[in-house]
Amino acid sequence: MIKVGIVLIIAFIAVAIINDIKAPEKTRWFVCAKDEQCVVINGACGWTAANKKYANDAQKFQNWLKDFVKCAPGGYPEPQPPAVCVQNKCVVSVSE
Repeated sequence: MIKVGIVLIIAFIAVAIINDIKAPEKTRWFVCAKDEQCVVINGACGWTAANKKYANDAQKFQNWLKDFVKCAPGGYPEPQPPAVCVQNKCVVSVSE
């Protein structure tokens, strides 16, 4: 799971540089103050979360990113986890 996360981070940074996506623009997709502001979206390799206000933009980016990453199997386990706000960032809540 850590390797997948590292690959996603590297891919995200590369894509940001290639497409000249400004950091404040992409980070607003995930900023929150409470759980109700977050929604689960289909990430490039598994569930991820975004602010509801920017979910469409975040989903478009994740869909585009899928062409550039190789994912481990089993990226979308059921049931779908809830989206929560943790330290002002939308994340999926994964229980172990």
